[in-house]
Amino acid sequence: DLTEERAEGEETKRDMIIEGTPIVYDAETELFRFKNYEGKMVIYNEVIAKGAVDDKTRVKNCFMKFNHSEDVFPVARVKNGSLELTSQDDGVHMKAKVIDTPTGRELFKLVEEGILDRMSFAFVIDRDNGSVIESEEDDEKIVVKRTINHISDLYDVAAVMVPAYEQTSLHARCKE
Repeated sequence: DLTEERAEGEETKRDMIIEGTPIVYDAETELFRFKNYEGKMVIYNEVIAKGAVDDKTRVKNCFMKFNHSEDVFPVARVKNGSLELTSQDDGVHMKAKVIDTPTGRELFKLVEEGILDRMSFAFVIDRDNGSVIESEEDDEKIVVKRTINHISDLYDVAAVMVPAYEQTSLHARCKE
């Protein structure tokens, strides 16, 4: 059983708890590639620097969603305490007590069964020194790397089918 149970009078309530790592620090990922007008391959990479989310990052209105969709109701939120975010040495970890709605139950089941096991995040970088862009070029390709040093606003963390960062994780918490 992958839920927590606790007695409430004569009823047993099952909390749908999912945990994950939507942001992994110092892990480089390729966001996209294309050939430019000169025929050179342009590769655009991104990395989130360690500590990019800190106590100055606004997270109060951060929601947990599915695929960042505005068409599906969110299943947890920092503001009401159902979503907890913690920045640690390796990245940002989250714990969500998923709300008991049809959307929440469906999302929990997909995570519990291992169908959804990766995450993503929607954010805004700090206007001042929020990111650094470097590039390297040779005869065949241009590699552009953006390092995000500070995230000013974190809007959502999402269970996703196709993550930008494969290093993310998502799972239903096992009862201990």
